[in-house]
Amino acid sequence: MSTEKKKTNNVKFDKDKQQKMKFLSKFIYILAKIGKVITIIAGVCILLAMAITPVLVGNISIKDNSITIFGEKVEYENHEDEIVISVKGVKVGSITGDDMVKFNLATNELDKINIPKLFSYVEFALVTSAAIMVLTYFILLYLEKLFRNIYNNETPFIIDNINYIKKIAYLLIAIFATSFVCDLISTAIFDYAISAKIDLTSLIYVLIILSIAYIFEYGYELQKNSKATMYSEVEE
Repeated sequence: MSTEKKKTNNVKFDKDKQQKMKFLSKFIYILAKIGKVITIIAGVCILLAMAITPVLVGNISIKDNSITIFGEKVEYENHEDEIVISVKGVKVGSITGDDMVKFNLATNELDKINIPKLFSYVEFALVTSAAIMVLTYFILLYLEKLFRNIYNNETPFIIDNINYIKKIAYLLIAIFATSFVCDLISTAIFDYAISAKIDLTSLIYVLIILSIAYIFEYGYELQKNSKATMYSEVEE
């Protein structure tokens, strides 16, 4: 192949831009890899919480507007800027800001709390969180594969990358749908909202990602015919 022909088949992408693209793609796929580890750790924590919740239910009682956990009374101490929650003199949490007023009102109606129903809600919320965490893991997995391919291949416009982008979009739809459905179920059964509802911004994100997939598909068709590459050496 002649030099002239080789130049025609190479995208005009100078070394500085190549290095920036390589750095960015490597940074993103490493970040996605770290994100996968975090989702696994979070998933394990959620499973542990699901296992612990039934134990807590059996060891919490409410009587005379006071809460007892494992036989120990929960104490509330009002300070000027916070409410300190403690058990046996050990601080286990605090309430600040506008939540202080809500908390004080709630403590006056503790006897009205249905503990089994409340913890059923907590279990349902944890199951929902676990499902979303699994979907998030796969989003990060495909994101890692996408940008690893962009880093390692001569061009980002390959079939695998197109499929990864589409899968990311579909998984985002699954997350939004899961959040929305679980929110409706939680509100209907437990009278508590469990997550944010689908908004216009969420739908725009999905449409943008699907648009990127079709742009990549178009780029794939162009480079397939021209055999163009992004990272090939170009003459100064």
